[in-house]
Formats: sequence, C-alpha cells, structure tokens
Amino acid sequence: MNTEKLNKWLTLGANVGVVVGLIILIVEVRQNAALTRLSQETARAAMLMQAELSLSAPAAADAWMKAIHAPEDLTDGELRIAETQLVAVMQQWDTLLSMEKEGLVDRARVKMHIQNTAPFYFGSRFAKRWWEREEVGWSGTSMFEVADPIVAAVDPDFLVETYAFLRAPFGALAKVDSPVAKPDREASRASDTAAKEEIMQRPSDIEDFASRYAAAWSSQDPAAVAASFAPTGKLTVNGGPPAVGRAAIADVARSFMTAFPDLRVAFDRLSTDGGRTVFNWTLTGTNTGPDGTGAAVDISGAERWLFTADGLIADSIGSFDADDYERQLNAGPAQTD
Repeated sequence: MNTEKLNKWLTLGANVGVVVGLIILIVEVRQNAALTRLSQETARAAMLMQAELSLSAPAAADAWMKAIHAPEDLTDGELRIAETQLVAVMQQWDTLLSMEKEGLVDRARVKMHIQNTAPFYFGSRFAKRWWEREEVGWSGTSMFEVADPIVAAVDPDFLVETYAFLRAPFGALAKVDSPVAKPDREASRASDTAAKEEIMQRPSDIEDFASRYAAAWSSQDPAAVAASFAPTGKLTVNGGPPAVGRAAIADVARSFMTAFPDLRVAFDRLSTDGGRTVFNWTLTGTNTGPDGTGAAVDISGAERWLFTADGLIADSIGSFDADDYERQLNAGPAQTD
C-alpha cells in the first residue's frame, strides 16, 4: 500500500513538474520574442537614423536637395548619393516586413510605418521615377504588395511644397514656456495656416496675377516675365532642364519673344491640381525671328504654379503639345489674303 501511494505521489509530482516546465517555457518564449522584437525595432530605428544623419554631410545634402528640385541637373555621383538614401529606406521597410513574417508585428503596423515615411523620401519626381525602375525586381513580394500602392499614391511635388512651406515666414508662434492666452495661440495657428495656404495654393489676387503674367509674355520684355518669379524661382518647360533664377527665366522668355516678334499669350482659365495653381494659356505668333519658318503658330498649354509667401512664383512646371508645335512650325509661311 505504501509503495502504491508513493508511486501515485511521484506521478502527480512529475505531472506538476511538466506543467511548471511548460509554463516556464512559454514565459521564456514570450520573453525571447519580446527581446527579438525590441532588438529588431532598435535596428530598424538605427537604420532610419543613419539615413537621416548621412544627409547632414554637405555633399549628401546638396545631392538630395538637387534630386528634389532639379533632378535633371544631377551628376552621376550625385545621383548615386541620392539613390543610397532611397535604398536605405527600402532596407528599413524590408526589415519591418521580415518582422511581420516572423510574427513580431502585424501587417497594419507595417503599412502604417510605410505610409508615414514614404512621402518624406519618395515625394519627388526623382524618387518616384527611381521606384518605377526598382519595383520590377520586387514584383510578387511583400514589399511590392504593401509599398507599391503607397508610393504610387505619393504626390511627386510633396517635398518641393514641404520645403517651400518650411521656408515661409512664420506667424508669431507662442513659446512653450510663455504664458500665452489661448486666443493668442489660436491666432498664431491661424496665421501659420494662412501662410501654408498661400504657399501651397494661390495668392488672393490670382486672377489679376495671371492676367499680368500673360501680358508680360506678350510685351516683348523678358524681364517682365522674370519679375513674376521669386529671385530663386524655377521654370521647367516640357520636362527639360529647369531655368533657375530670374536671369535664366528671362532667357527662356527671350527665346520665344525672339522667335515670335508678334508673340501673344492669352490667359484662358485657372484651375488647381495637387496643391498647385494651373495657369492655362494659348500662345499665338508668327515665326519670323532669326532662321524662322514664317509659320503661324496657335498652341495651348499650361503652367502649374507654386507660390512664395509674397505672391511670386516659386516653381512653375510648364507643358504643351511639342509634336503639334513642331508640326505647325514646319507647315510653312502663314497664308495672307
């Protein structure tokens, strides 16, 4: 009897030991998973921090800003520098996707992070084009499934507009430690909001501005066109190299005015697109300038404007049908009655 009781107690003790061992194992597994998650989150944050710190180097900062504002002017070396920033961000995203695969984070967490970071790295024409080339290699992967629709939806002018806004004059912002009354803080926020709207949308006299701009193009005075731009303003025509600064912009205007001595630009209408004001125009003239064909041209196009705080053009992206323009130029001298 004593032996039988002893065996029962030993069996019970063994079973209890197994249960305790399983509990300890579960706790250890959870602790290890938490440590692994923390380790990988730390590594991911370090990768993002390293990407940001690398932009503090003058050469890297200059290349990155040129990629945003004038990608057509990038040298091969600068292009490679800018590209490394995008690669670093994608590596960070890939780390997060690997954590999802291991069950350390869920898809919602991954998607939220990519949505939060994508505009600040892929919100430029350069980055969007780079992604288009790279996405082929990610087809069928989690990276493509999650990141591709997010990057595709990013505004290619996001970073241009962000930096334009950050350079705008600030309202009278209250200091954190200053005993400012709530109405004053609200007035400050309203001032900053107004500044943002002025930068990213349009000045209050936009109709008059557009009329004056069309008149300047019709004036045979290149400086009058350039005066509509900020001193460091930029004009890009049909994706060509941007003219930066008033002197360069005046040269662009002069080239058209010289080719068409009777140049007239009519202001058709205004619209908005992605935070930019769209100036729709119609150009008419006869190509009787040096080496001209004598042909009459009647072509419509548009400029997409971004303004500075003082109501001047900070960036203009112009476009028209180049094929139709060339066809009209080569049609021969205008017929006269």
